[in-house]
Amino acid sequence: TTNGEIPVLVRVTVDVNRLQFAASHGRHAQQLVFLVSLLDSKGEFVSGKESIMDLALTDSKLTSMRQSGLTTLATLDATPGVYQVRTIVREAMKGALAATTTTVELHAK
Repeated sequence: TTNGEIPVLVRVTVDVNRLQFAASHGRHAQQLVFLVSLLDSKGEFVSGKESIMDLALTDSKLTSMRQSGLTTLATLDATPGVYQVRTIVREAMKGALAATTTTVELHAK
Protein backbone atom coordinates (compact mmCIF):
# COMPACT_ATOMS: atom_id res chain seq x y z
CA THR A 1 0.00 0.00 0.00
CA THR A 2 1.06 3.62 -0.26
CA ASN A 3 1.83 3.91 3.46
CA GLY A 4 4.05 0.80 3.49
CA GLU A 5 1.52 -1.38 5.29
CA ILE A 6 0.55 -4.86 4.11
CA PRO A 7 -3.03 -6.12 4.43
CA VAL A 8 -3.40 -9.33 6.44
CA LEU A 9 -6.59 -11.26 5.67
CA VAL A 10 -7.75 -13.43 8.57
CA ARG A 11 -10.43 -16.05 8.00
CA VAL A 12 -12.25 -17.52 11.02
CA THR A 13 -14.48 -20.57 10.67
CA VAL A 14 -16.74 -21.62 13.54
CA ASP A 15 -18.14 -25.14 13.87
CA VAL A 16 -21.77 -24.31 14.68
CA ASN A 17 -22.41 -27.92 15.70
CA ARG A 18 -20.70 -27.05 18.99
CA LEU A 19 -23.00 -24.07 19.66
CA GLN A 20 -26.29 -23.93 21.51
CA PHE A 21 -29.05 -21.80 20.06
CA ALA A 22 -32.07 -20.24 21.72
CA ALA A 23 -35.44 -20.56 20.00
CA SER A 24 -36.78 -17.08 19.27
CA HIS A 25 -39.70 -16.26 16.96
CA GLY A 26 -39.21 -19.42 14.91
CA ARG A 27 -35.44 -18.82 14.53
CA HIS A 28 -32.28 -20.13 16.14
CA ALA A 29 -30.63 -17.23 17.98
CA GLN A 30 -27.03 -16.87 19.12
CA GLN A 31 -24.48 -14.09 19.39
CA LEU A 32 -20.79 -14.46 18.52
CA VAL A 33 -18.09 -11.92 19.34
CA PHE A 34 -14.91 -12.03 17.26
CA LEU A 35 -11.66 -10.36 18.28
CA VAL A 36 -8.78 -10.50 15.80
CA SER A 37 -5.48 -8.85 16.72
CA LEU A 38 -1.89 -8.53 15.55
CA LEU A 39 0.81 -8.62 18.21
CA ASP A 40 4.45 -7.73 17.61
CA SER A 41 7.44 -9.91 18.58
CA LYS A 42 7.20 -8.60 22.17
CA GLY A 43 3.51 -9.46 22.43
CA GLU A 44 2.48 -5.80 22.20
CA PHE A 45 -0.80 -4.89 20.48
CA VAL A 46 -0.33 -3.51 16.95
CA SER A 47 -3.76 -3.64 15.33
CA GLY A 48 -7.10 -5.30 15.91
CA LYS A 49 -10.78 -5.52 15.14
CA GLU A 50 -13.79 -6.60 17.12
CA SER A 51 -17.05 -7.60 15.52
CA ILE A 52 -20.34 -8.89 16.89
CA MET A 53 -22.51 -11.26 14.90
CA ASP A 54 -26.14 -11.61 16.00
CA LEU A 55 -27.54 -14.77 14.45
CA ALA A 56 -31.24 -15.46 13.89
CA LEU A 57 -31.14 -18.51 11.62
CA THR A 58 -33.96 -20.32 9.89
CA ASP A 59 -34.04 -24.12 10.10
CA SER A 60 -32.62 -24.43 6.57
CA LYS A 61 -29.80 -21.93 7.17
CA LEU A 62 -28.79 -23.65 10.40
CA THR A 63 -28.76 -27.02 8.61
CA SER A 64 -26.52 -25.55 5.91
CA MET A 65 -24.15 -24.01 8.45
CA ARG A 66 -23.94 -27.29 10.36
CA GLN A 67 -22.40 -28.78 7.21
CA SER A 68 -20.15 -25.90 6.10
CA GLY A 69 -19.48 -23.94 9.29
CA LEU A 70 -19.80 -20.19 9.70
CA THR A 71 -16.95 -18.19 8.17
CA THR A 72 -16.08 -14.54 8.65
CA LEU A 73 -13.16 -12.43 7.41
CA ALA A 74 -11.18 -9.57 8.90
CA THR A 75 -8.41 -7.48 7.35
CA LEU A 76 -5.68 -5.88 9.45
CA ASP A 77 -2.80 -3.75 8.15
CA ALA A 78 0.80 -3.89 9.37
CA THR A 79 4.30 -2.96 8.27
CA PRO A 80 6.73 -5.74 7.27
CA GLY A 81 7.80 -7.91 10.21
CA VAL A 82 6.92 -10.96 12.28
CA TYR A 83 3.60 -10.96 14.12
CA GLN A 84 1.29 -13.18 16.10
CA VAL A 85 -2.29 -13.25 14.80
CA ARG A 86 -4.53 -13.92 17.78
CA THR A 87 -8.18 -14.75 17.23
CA ILE A 88 -10.72 -15.07 20.03
CA VAL A 89 -14.37 -16.06 19.59
CA ARG A 90 -16.92 -15.86 22.41
CA GLU A 91 -20.42 -17.23 22.20
CA ALA A 92 -23.21 -15.71 24.27
CA MET A 93 -25.29 -18.71 25.37
CA LYS A 94 -22.66 -20.22 27.69
CA GLY A 95 -19.98 -17.55 27.50
CA ALA A 96 -17.54 -20.13 26.11
CA LEU A 97 -14.32 -18.91 24.47
CA ALA A 98 -12.13 -20.32 21.72
CA ALA A 99 -8.76 -18.87 20.77
CA THR A 100 -5.96 -19.48 18.28
CA THR A 101 -2.58 -17.86 17.77
CA THR A 102 -0.59 -18.11 14.53
CA THR A 103 2.73 -16.57 13.56
CA VAL A 104 2.92 -14.65 10.28
CA GLU A 105 5.85 -12.96 8.59
CA LEU A 106 5.09 -10.02 6.33
CA HIS A 107 7.47 -9.01 3.53
CA ALA A 108 7.41 -5.92 1.32
CA LYS A 109 7.44 -6.56 -2.43
